[in-house]
Amino acid sequence: MSTAEITDTSVVFHGIALDLSGDSDLVRATARRFRDVPAGARAAAGTVHLDLSDSRERDVHVAAGTRCVYDWGGVRAWYSPERDVFVADYRSIGWAMVRPAAGTASIGVGTGAPARSRASATRFLVTLSMSELLKRRGLYWLHAAGVTVGDGAVLLAGPSGSGKSTLAAALAASGRALLGDDSLFLVRRRGIEVLAFPDALGLDERSTGLISQAFPAWSPGAAPALPSEHGFTIAGPVATPAVIVFPVIGAGPTDAVPLSPDGALLRLAPDILLTDRGAAQAHLDVLADVVGGLPAYLLELGPDLAVAVETVARLAAG
Repeated sequence: MSTAEITDTSVVFHGIALDLSGDSDLVRATARRFRDVPAGARAAAGTVHLDLSDSRERDVHVAAGTRCVYDWGGVRAWYSPERDVFVADYRSIGWAMVRPAAGTASIGVGTGAPARSRASATRFLVTLSMSELLKRRGLYWLHAAGVTVGDGAVLLAGPSGSGKSTLAAALAASGRALLGDDSLFLVRRRGIEVLAFPDALGLDERSTGLISQAFPAWSPGAAPALPSEHGFTIAGPVATPAVIVFPVIGAGPTDAVPLSPDGALLRLAPDILLTDRGAAQAHLDVLADVVGGLPAYLLELGPDLAVAVETVARLAAG
């Protein structure tokens, strides 16, 4: 049985109140992720609840009729259409049980794992739970970084390890305003709009070294630092997408190749969790509208980030 201090708090994220309760350390770490989220004009129009505990024990199981909707890197997730319940297991370190329609999620992370592993599990499971809860409320997750260049947003989409966080941080170090380095949300209002999520950046020593080499005036914060702690400018809460770029780490010089809308959508679609059919279709429709209205490029990243930043700025300018 846990003897951890229990606390609760609430943050507003683009019109949705996120009520956080449970283990005080986990709640504080999760609330910190929203510290740089810019205040928007929209008051909270709905509420979701996330309860975080320091226990690996759980009373959920994969019931009959439940289908696997995610299986990668030791993380698995299942969905029960009959009960409308989403369950995830993070490398036997943590778990989540989400009831999307009810707006609730329970997340548990065991105390036996190293601190870094516990932090990774909490971060992943909170993001995963948020993506399912907010999808039912019209906010659709995009696995992408983003910056504003001129009047529009550059979306840097791709899987973990593709270089999007490093490129976004380099763009921010060059003076562009940061929307987020790993997760953004899309909403359908006057067309498709991008909602900022300037979370703590996942930069390793190699990334910070490359950025510092390209932009010597930049001084990184201590990891895991929020964008403001890196000295970055935070973009406004909402931006209009202008271009979508899919970075990949290459061996040669930086080079951009145009992508068709279908090619761009094929790269984005695997991040849709096939849970509730209607919500998944709405998510796919939003992504299709985004790539249908934007120029898209595959960007092979060379070692010189200053060149990569100039290339992205040129793509954004059209």
